[in-house]
Amino acid sequence: GSYSMEQPSYVEQGRLVREQLWDQWEKRQIPCITLESAGWDTRPRTERPPNWIQDLVSVPTPDPTPFSKQKPLLDSVTASPYELCSHLFDAIQWTKSHRYINPTNTIIIYAWNEHDEGGWLQPTLGADGLPNEERIRALGEMLKSRPEPSDK
Repeated sequence: GSYSMEQPSYVEQGRLVREQLWDQWEKRQIPCITLESAGWDTRPRTERPPNWIQDLVSVPTPDPTPFSKQKPLLDSVTASPYELCSHLFDAIQWTKSHRYINPTNTIIIYAWNEHDEGGWLQPTLGADGLPNEERIRALGEMLKSRPEPSDK
């Protein structure tokens, strides 16, 4: 990803994770732990860069709308619960079929609380101002509905 106001959609980000990480690990036979991304959206940091990344943002682009009137920025860059589950399902399938390079059979989901980088699972306030647990609940339901692997 990059620090800019132009970000690829979450679906495109998932494709890039598969091509630039998973496919390369397979091609090069690199031992790995599968990475699954909950998103990457640096627009909040691009608007108001914290001091530790100011050298990465050439020109801050704050929203001129008064803070009290700003609406949450939710668009194709933000993973829907369905898209998030779909990407995790792909990561699970990839990991199962690549145990020879992922012998720990492990997936890391980025990230629980990266709110200002777009990759969050932690419940937040929704556009309506009420708690929104859709993302974490959808993942929980998807994982609960999966049958346990057989040792036979």
